[in-house]
This record gives sequence, structure tokens and C-alpha cells, in this order.
Amino acid sequence: MPTSPDPTPNTKQDPAELERRLCALEQMARSFAPAWALEKLDEASSSHSAPACNGDSFSFRKSSLYGKTHWSDGSHIFRNISAFLNAESDCAAENEITRRLKLDMRATVLKYKTLAKSLKSSQPGRYLPSPDMSLPSKAVADQMAQLYVSRFESVFRIVHVPSFWDEYGQYWSNPLDTPDAIRIKVQLVVAIGSSLCPEAHSTQGLRSAAAQTVHDAQRWISGPLEKNRISISGLQIQCLLILARQVLNVGGDLVWVTMGTVVRTAMHMGLHRDPRHFKKITILHSEIRRRLWATILEMNVQAALDAGSLPAISFDDFDTEPPSNCNDEDLHDEIYELEQRPDDTVTDASLQRHILTVLRPRVEIVRCMNSARKEVDYEEVMRLNSVIMDACRRCFTLTKRAVSDGGEVFRRNMGDLLLRRFLIPLHRPWVDRARKTTLFFSSRKQSLDVAMALLSPPRDEGFSHLCMLGGGIFKHRLIHVTLTLLMELLVEIDEHDGSQPPEEPCSYRKMLMTGVEETRRQWEQRVQLCDTSMKLHMKICMILGQAEGAETGIALQQSMAQHGKASLESSYSLLEGSSGLQALDAGPNGNSGDFLHPGDNLEFLDFDDIWRFDDLMAHGTVGHSFW
Repeated sequence: MPTSPDPTPNTKQDPAELERRLCALEQMARSFAPAWALEKLDEASSSHSAPACNGDSFSFRKSSLYGKTHWSDGSHIFRNISAFLNAESDCAAENEITRRLKLDMRATVLKYKTLAKSLKSSQPGRYLPSPDMSLPSKAVADQMAQLYVSRFESVFRIVHVPSFWDEYGQYWSNPLDTPDAIRIKVQLVVAIGSSLCPEAHSTQGLRSAAAQTVHDAQRWISGPLEKNRISISGLQIQCLLILARQVLNVGGDLVWVTMGTVVRTAMHMGLHRDPRHFKKITILHSEIRRRLWATILEMNVQAALDAGSLPAISFDDFDTEPPSNCNDEDLHDEIYELEQRPDDTVTDASLQRHILTVLRPRVEIVRCMNSARKEVDYEEVMRLNSVIMDACRRCFTLTKRAVSDGGEVFRRNMGDLLLRRFLIPLHRPWVDRARKTTLFFSSRKQSLDVAMALLSPPRDEGFSHLCMLGGGIFKHRLIHVTLTLLMELLVEIDEHDGSQPPEEPCSYRKMLMTGVEETRRQWEQRVQLCDTSMKLHMKICMILGQAEGAETGIALQQSMAQHGKASLESSYSLLEGSSGLQALDAGPNGNSGDFLHPGDNLEFLDFDDIWRFDDLMAHGTVGHSFW
């Protein structure tokens, strides 16, 4: 029969065990130390370490390398919360109530993970569907295709609209005999358009059909290389697939890897060389190639920003001119001379042309931030900021002058998002330094202004739904905004802690808390649409609890744990309700999912694996890896 260990102080203890407990106590102390004390401690630690270099800002997680434009570069703001959550639960500084709350939180996380796996197993198989299975009724498909053409084609010029409508009619006249390239193109357009219809994603059938279309297209693209893959239609399908994966959140966070193939396919077809070099290309096909190349350049820099990586091409690699300023109806096979409209005339190509003019400064941002060697000085940061802010203002003016068809607000928001979001990672390193010197205070203000603008753009129902549903560009928007607002709120708490009664927070803190509350609301909406990311929502709630009260020590620990537990339970209920699956079976004691008890040894759980943000790095939606 095993004997109990001798509890006397003279018991010889393992040095490694003592070191582990000391580290845990240090974590607990750091989690509630004021900011100035942490800075002093960090300065003392850094004096004994190697000088920092640009490469130190890279993070390597699960075989993936992320540069400074990736959102993980801003996740250091949660180190105090992580220290609290990862601290030894038998620590003397932690009372029994807090310990039990943390046990409940871990139990809920594991229940959430199990539910996500159940959702994955309930998804339809990735079989190749019949041609007549992937689209809704023609009336619904017409609406979704029109939404795609009038909204997304304003910035991502992928198809020549009159030619597409001809192919669309061909598909519906005889779906079974339509060539695969046309069928897949039509299905992708309809699937992308469905992202702007909240009612389309309120039913599991249409949602599954849209996701199935993505798998169908990916299978076709990845099949044996035939001539119809290396063609304008094949390249259009690749671009539509990149867009569909993001707007439908099906592998939207991994598009940078795929963009390498898209760029190489386009260069293999000669799109990186201007059509003037090819004598037999018609004006129509010349403009299609220019528009498609501009779209690929835009998708390339957007994907590089989100991946924290470098663009797959440089400006020395191509000489293709920008698309002409003309409408789609001006282009047809019989045209032999194209008369460009004045630059101040708004056309179908105006917004793409405008965004293309700001490609170089955005590529500079991505290269400077993610390069292993190149650094950027503060004067350059402010210059790039000025260029992009001017472009955002011109984007507003341009879309305001466009013909009113109900989509002008969407187009304005989309153009603004593609430009403005580059400023948050650009300013982030300087925001951290602004706490120590006022020289960089401008970055702190600019970053906050950008975050607030991206959080609440002009109201458009379709764009709002897209931001809640989408991955890639659209999910990273919310992650960067959330991190920026939380960072500013934590700084405000540190700078003014104790300066006003807890029941009377200053107006600035109220403004920040309102913004953070909005991020929490938007994360809840994403969960309702079956996004399984819940940890950032949990930490939002824990920081809001810290901002709302003035507790310290054990009381603060308990408050944080209570807010974290409430967040996890809320997220679990939302995901369970949106998925339509039943609750997890009750355990042997009758409590659903209550498989951790106050006396349990928690060493079997990897705390870092439980609390890190891998759920945000995963593919995002149900049907993909949760961790």
C-alpha cells in the first residue's frame, strides 16, 4: 500500500520541483504587479541577455513562422492573464474559490473542444457533388450572383461581367452539359455572393452547399494539370477560390501559401508582362489580363500581411500597366481601339485602379515589418501612414461619386478595409514604446483611431454580415482591432489606477470600454455563425472585469476567474445553439461535463495548450482543426 509523503520541512525535495514552484510563484506575482514594476523587471532581465534584433519579433508556432504584421505580435498584452491562468492552482496566494473557478474554466474549455470536434464530424463529406446539387434555386442564385458582381467585383476584378453573364446563362440552360470550368466559376460566384445574405446562412443546407462548392473547386484546381487549368478561366477560378475561402471562412487563414501557386500560374501565362508585348491579344483580353493581374497583386499583399510573411513578388518582376479606366460594357471582341475615360470619371475599374496606386507603400510595410534584416525608422512610419490615410480619404470621395445602386457603402467599406488595416501592425511596435516616451504618442493615437474606424464602419448589412462570417481579411480585422483596444485599455488602467473611484470611470476609459464591448459582441456573433474561436472572447471579458472594478489581490483573481468562466459558458451555449447539436452527455455524477473535481491533480493538463490562441490560428470554422 503506498504511503503518504512526509510533510515535514526536513523532507528532501527535488531541485527541479523547487524551481518549478518558484517559477509559478513568480508568474503569480507578475500577474498582479503594476506596469512600472514589470518594466523594471524586464529591463533588469534584458541587461543580461543578447541585444534584440529584428528577427526576435518573429514567432514560431506549430511549424508556422509569423512576422510582425501577424496578430500574434500583439498577443503579449495577455501575459498577466496567462500567468494567472497557468499558475499552480495549489499556490498559497490563490484561495479555494478562485481555484475552483479555474477548474470549471478548464472543464468548459474541454467541453468546447469536444463540441467542436462533434461539429467537425457532422459536416458533409468532401465528395464531388453532382452539378445540379451545389446551387440553390435560380431565383436565389440570381440574387447572389448579382450581389457578387455589384459588390466584390468593384475591388477584385476577376471576371468580365458581360462575359460572365453569358456563361451564367449557359450554365442554367443546361447544367449537366456545361464545361467544368464554367460550372465551377458560376458556383463560386454564387457562393461568394451568399456571404452577403444573412438569411442564406441561417439554414444549414445553404451553408453546407457554399462550403462544398469551395471543396469542389479546390479539388478541380488540385487535379491533374490539364490545359483548361492553365487558362484565363482556370486563373479566374483560382482567384475566386482565394476570395471564397476568406468570405466563407473555409481555410481562409492559409491563403498566403496558396497565393504562391496563383502568382506562379499567372506568371507562367505571362500576366506579369504587359499585353502590349503580345501582338495578337485583343483589347478585351488585354484588359482582362491587366485586371486579373492587379487582383492577384492585391490578394498577394493582403495574404502576406495576415500571414506575417513576405509578398511572393516584387515590383522589379513585372511591367504590366494598370487597368484602363473604362466600364465593362466598353469592352467586347469587336473593339479595336479603346478610348480611356478621364481619371476623374468613375467607372467599373475606378476603385481597383485607386487601390492599385497604393500598392507600393503597403508592400513596403509588409516587407519592412516581416523582413529578417530590414528595419524601418519612425519618419518612414509616419510617411507611410500619411500616404495610406490620404488614400482612404480619396476612396471615400471616389465611392461617393459613383452611381447609387445600393452597394456604394459596401464598396467604400471594402476599399477602406483593404487600405486602412495595414496601419495597425505598422504602428504596433511604436505603440509599445509610446508608454516610455511621448515621442511616439502619435502612433498610439493613430492606432486607436484606425481600430475604432475599422470596428464600426458606415452601416451596411451585407458588409457587417461578411465581417462576422468571413475568415482571412475579415477575421484578422477583428483580431487586430481587439488587441489594439485591449492594449490601450490596459495602458489606461495602469496609468490611472486608483486615481478615480471605481463607480466613476473617466470618460476616456468609458469610450475604450464601449469599444471593447463592441468587440465582444462581434466575437459572439462569429460564434453564432459557427466560428469556434472563444479564447480571445474570454480574455476580453477578463480585462473588462478588471476595468470595471478596483479589486486587488485575491479579490481581483476571483473577479477575473468569474468573468472568464461566464465568457466560456456563454460561448459554449452560443456554439451549441448555432450548431443544432445536443449538449454533452452527463457524467456519472449527473453533472454535464463535470469531470474535474477540487481534489484532482491538474498536472495532466498542459496549461499553455489550454490557454494559448491556437484556436485563432486554426482554419477557423467548423470542419477544421480546433487547436
